[in-house]
Formats: sequence, C-alpha cells, structure tokens
Amino acid sequence: MRRYALLFVVFGLLVAGCTSVPPADDSPETIATESPTEPPATTSPTPTTDGHSTTAYADCPYLLHVELADEDRAAGADRTLAYENLSADRRTEFDRARENGTLSMESLPDTWSAPRIVEYEGEAYETVAATC
Repeated sequence: MRRYALLFVVFGLLVAGCTSVPPADDSPETIATESPTEPPATTSPTPTTDGHSTTAYADCPYLLHVELADEDRAAGADRTLAYENLSADRRTEFDRARENGTLSMESLPDTWSAPRIVEYEGEAYETVAATC
C-alpha cells in the first residue's frame, strides 16, 4: 500500500509540471545563451560528497523520501543496506528524511541514486530519491 502511495506522490510531481528536459542543442534558447566553452545555462553539474557528480536541470532540488516498507517490499528488495553501514553524512540524511518523510538535498549521493531498503532498529525503510 505504501509503495502505491509513494508512486502516487512521484506521479503527482511529474503531472504537476515538475518535469524538466534540457533544451536541444539547436534550440533558440541554447544557441542564444551558450558558448563553446560554457555549459548550457539551464544545466549545472552538482558535485556529490562521494566524488561523483550529477546534473540538475532547472535548479530543482533532489527529494529523498523515506517510509516504512511493507514485508513484501522489504523481502523482495534488490538493494538492502544496514543503517550501521551508512557514512555519518548518509545517516544524517536518512534520519532527517525518516523524521519528516522527505528531505530536500542540493546533490544526490550515489547511496540514494537507486531505491533501496535501509534496515534501522529492526524496521525496514524504503528510500527513493526524485527530482522535478
């Protein structure tokens, strides 16, 4: 049931107009604002704390969603991680998202780049990151 609620939230964000696609290389906006040595005005590489970078479009933050996973979802998860194995920064992010349901982040660490289950105090939590 919670999985459907999470999918509904993500779908709602997409339908609400939060999707963004970078302009085509030959679009008037790109031609007018882009020089050969600078990236397009609508994109910006975002370094992550683990040395990787992602590119965010339209200055949208990443949202980390954390909620209790039902037994079926936890049992069938491809990626499971013990809370104790998270770095201090990832623990802080997880804790804040667990308390509030969602955490807004400037960059997306690889740990949260794919849905996963985090085992914390005998409970399984599903984590999903999204951006607009």
